[in-house]
Amino acid sequence: MKVTGYPSIDKPHEKGYSHFAKNPIIPNMSVYNILKLINVFNGNEQAINCLNLNVTYNELIKDVDTLAKAFKELGVKANDIIPICMPNLYQELVCFLAANKIGTIITFLNYQSTIEEIKYYLNMFSSPLYINYDKDREYNEIIKNGTKVRQIITLHKNDINLKRFTTIDNIFMGNSDFISFDEIESLAKYYRKPINSQFGKQQDSIILYTSGTTGSPKAVLITNENIISSGIYMKNSIGEAMNKGKKCLVCVDFSYPYGSLTSALMTLMSKKEAILTPGLNAKNFYTFLQRKPNYIFGIPSICNIMLNDPEINKMDLSFLQVFISGGDFLSPKKSTELLEFLKRHGSNASICNGSGNAETTGANTNAVGIKYNPMSVGKPLVGTNVKIISPETGEELKYNEVGYICYSGKHVFKEYFNDKETTSKVKKYDQNGVCWYITDTLGFIDEEGYAHIVGRDRDFIITFGETGSAYKIYCNMVQESIASINFIDSCVVVGVSDSIRDKVGYAFVKLKSDYNYEPSITEKKILDKCNSTLYFNNKPINLKSYEIPKYIQVVDEFPQNEKSHKIDYEHLRIIAEEHIAKEQVSSRTKTRILKKGE
Repeated sequence: MKVTGYPSIDKPHEKGYSHFAKNPIIPNMSVYNILKLINVFNGNEQAINCLNLNVTYNELIKDVDTLAKAFKELGVKANDIIPICMPNLYQELVCFLAANKIGTIITFLNYQSTIEEIKYYLNMFSSPLYINYDKDREYNEIIKNGTKVRQIITLHKNDINLKRFTTIDNIFMGNSDFISFDEIESLAKYYRKPINSQFGKQQDSIILYTSGTTGSPKAVLITNENIISSGIYMKNSIGEAMNKGKKCLVCVDFSYPYGSLTSALMTLMSKKEAILTPGLNAKNFYTFLQRKPNYIFGIPSICNIMLNDPEINKMDLSFLQVFISGGDFLSPKKSTELLEFLKRHGSNASICNGSGNAETTGANTNAVGIKYNPMSVGKPLVGTNVKIISPETGEELKYNEVGYICYSGKHVFKEYFNDKETTSKVKKYDQNGVCWYITDTLGFIDEEGYAHIVGRDRDFIITFGETGSAYKIYCNMVQESIASINFIDSCVVVGVSDSIRDKVGYAFVKLKSDYNYEPSITEKKILDKCNSTLYFNNKPINLKSYEIPKYIQVVDEFPQNEKSHKIDYEHLRIIAEEHIAKEQVSSRTKTRILKKGE
């Protein structure tokens, strides 16, 4: 193979894979029809474990078909948008697949959303039906009176562990606006027409949301083709590593692409068992681990739970084969700690960083089944392509050159909902007619095809050095370098305004639990270390004077977004700016006092 130096041409991430893996055929089917086909051969296999509920593929399809009839009886049509707001429950997946069967679009809303947020989305989509969990009539009345919703279906707490669709024999109460899940089968009996389930890959399927870290979340419209393509790309990329077990623990909320698509649906389309985790937190994670999953689809905070939970520390974890981390980047240091922890507890599990966007149907890169490289987020999915472009010129860059990461493939989203203008800014066609999704993520591709994330375009600081020249500081590089100091557990660097320099780095540092913390001594010690040789990507590095954070603050924990459980960078910026403002006021006060004394 001729090496040109350009990742998009050389495609080193596809080396060693077959022609069929590189050029997969995407069937013209819906997600529902894919699972119905799986059911023909795997009907008696376990599909889902949720709390006390165990469901086979055959039982899943039966419940889906029943609910699809109920949807039709309620007047739900193809291309209607139905929001669902529940914790990660079995019934939530049934809703998605039933809607998918009749060509209806589903959107998962975060269970911690406020009533005003719910009303906002319901009105944005003009939704005729809304499905929620454990809400009373008063709540539903408020929703209905403030939106265009005609009916609301509520799953009650006492029904979550029951296969109600196959056992209920109630009489449905006519034209009620508020319907309980335990009435679904009775409602479905009223619909006697055949259902056209032949919606193909071009049919719109689900609306996902961007993280919203640079403004309001954008609604991302995903088709059946996007979902199925992403699943095929992942399966081909993982290869034999997918044969290491059957049980997959899904730790991420369905309102995030990593939760609903990459974790739950991909598990089902791979003929495996999805273990769902409604209400997952640090106190109950141990109970979900007792289900003995072979795969964990987790986030970095799950890693911390495992390392610090006394009950987990007593467990034999030999059942665990793969730990997949997404959402935030799992630092090399934390990855190594988790790997050592698992080995001490009998597990030879692989630790895999990945990356993804709602715009690429959940996944861009994968690290399962390839050589362990903790400094990267794995390799682009086989069947997709990647290139790096210059933020300044838009020209394609070569190996190891930092720029915007761009992806192409049939997993790239259709459009932002009702926002063609923004869509056109991030979906660009090249001279060969290939559509590229231009991310706001800065990174590079090395000669082996591994993707490395430097940060997002909001994660660098443009500052002025001692000479007055403008410099770019990559926060990820600085914080990982500081985290290499032996007494530091982890570090987060944010950019904040300063009266002297336009932007400066402000470092929040979490120390190792056994370190004896003394505020002034510790902060000085960290600064001294920053002026010596540190390590980034396992290579020695010397931070330049303008790269060293001007401010350092020791914290017990980093604040997390209560919905996504990611580090809340915006909250950290607010804390940093408030501290700087107080310091500047204090400094001015001291100056005034000094002058007065003179």
